[in-house]
Parts: sequence; C-alpha cells; structure tokens
Amino acid sequence: MKNTKKIVLTVLALALVLSTLLGLMACNVEPKKGTEVVITLDSNVMADITGKSLADYMAALEEKGEFTYVASKQSWGLFVESINGRTADSKTEYWAVYTDDADFSFEGANEYEFNGITYLEAGFGVSSIMLKEGKSYLFVLTPLA
Repeated sequence: MKNTKKIVLTVLALALVLSTLLGLMACNVEPKKGTEVVITLDSNVMADITGKSLADYMAALEEKGEFTYVASKQSWGLFVESINGRTADSKTEYWAVYTDDADFSFEGANEYEFNGITYLEAGFGVSSIMLKEGKSYLFVLTPLA
C-alpha cells in the first residue's frame, strides 16, 4: 500500500511539473516595442563572415565603436546582459535575439514584427548563431514569461 501511494504521488508530481513546463512554453510574451537593436551585416565591419558567429560580429562592431554590450560567459556561451548601455532587469526581462534565419529559430517561437518583417526568437545564443549573408538579427528586450 505504501509503495502504491508513493508511485501515485510521484506520477502526480511529474504530471504537475510537465503541465507547468508546457504551460510556460505555450506562453507567448510580447517583446517591448522601441527597444530594438538591429544588427545588419556590413563587409566594412567583417569582410568574411564564413564560420563567424553573431558573438564574433558583435565583438567586431564594438571594436569599431558602433555597438557596446556586456555579456557573461556561461557554459552554453555568452549571455547578453546589456546593449548600448541598456541593461536588462534580470528579474523581469532579458535581451532576446530575433532573426529571419529559420535555421536558428524554432517552431512556436515568439514572433516580433519590425519594419513589416516578422522575426522569430532564436533558439540559440549569440555564440551559436552562425552568420549568413542577407539575414538580419535583432536584439529586443523581452519580458520573462
């Protein structure tokens, strides 16, 4: 009887955790309009983007004085905390990367419309997003779900 009760409680706890996670994933948050920082690829900043990540490009932009950021190194790569002097309040928001490159977004991702184009929130960090000619990258302050 004790084992049955323990199994039932375990199954109920797992069901609660799963439903909470699915609920959070289904939440579409509305990024903050007017906080966009657009990254456009420019050959004057980086002549050859082959094998270069968004983090590499950010560093090159900063070196040229066209962009500033603060990021901390995490096990998965860089976590962007501040862009051009605007620090995200870690309790309520984060700097999300949105892109028109389907290879780096995922189905069901948050959408963001900017200048008539719909961008999807990237499913990868700046260290893992590999640059592609003709693609755009936006940083947008996004509320935590």
